[in-house]
Amino acid sequence: MRVKGERLFSLKGLTITLEVIIAVIIVTSAVIVLSAANSVLEEGKSAQRFNLARQLLTTADAVVREMSSEAPGSMRVLKLDSIEGGELVVSGKSDTIKYQLLLPRQIFQEGMRFKEGNLLILSGPHVEAYEADIDGDGSDDLVLENRAVLFAMRKNGTPGSPVAINTTKLIVQMREKRLPMNVTNPISLIAVNDLHNSTYGTGWTEFTRNESFLPSNSIRVVMNTTEANISYIAEFTLTGAGDFVEMQVKNIRSVK
Repeated sequence: MRVKGERLFSLKGLTITLEVIIAVIIVTSAVIVLSAANSVLEEGKSAQRFNLARQLLTTADAVVREMSSEAPGSMRVLKLDSIEGGELVVSGKSDTIKYQLLLPRQIFQEGMRFKEGNLLILSGPHVEAYEADIDGDGSDDLVLENRAVLFAMRKNGTPGSPVAINTTKLIVQMREKRLPMNVTNPISLIAVNDLHNSTYGTGWTEFTRNESFLPSNSIRVVMNTTEANISYIAEFTLTGAGDFVEMQVKNIRSVK
């Protein structure tokens, strides 16, 4: 079992807000050829590993909830039993405690997603969506992340309070996590019908779905370019299994 994350899993000085902690079991499917004789045995071992991970995260959740009613500085130390093929990830960025398991595909169907109390269980590639200050400028950015890619865009305005947006300054960072390689503040723009004045205007940025652990998710840029008399929506989409971000411009309309 491997443990990684920004915080050691000892619960010493843990500052994650209890209400937003999500305990997650992520099942990564693997194609395994089994004979009829050992198929039942393998399924039994996989189910046992899954139940151990579920018990570990349920226990951690109970301890954190108990600590929430205690004085600041309270401490707990949890004993972590090693689970074959498992990886524990404690993420302060998305306020999650995750256990990733590699199990045969026939054990859990790809795309499975359900909750047991405060425990989220899913199978297959997924995308995390969260807000974090990626570039260190003191303001949170909108972030999409899977196991291969991190994509961050500036958080600008809201539907009720649109702000000035320049599409040449939208993207904060693109990170290839496996190399690793970062591209910070890349030069990019969105121009409709080759109109330069359609690259800026007023609007906002937002997640299309404000939740994590989905097969795919997008960051949406809603723009009203009065100088070009055009409004449009640009969506930047990352899939759980993808190593690239797809951009689509849609809902292009004339504005008078």
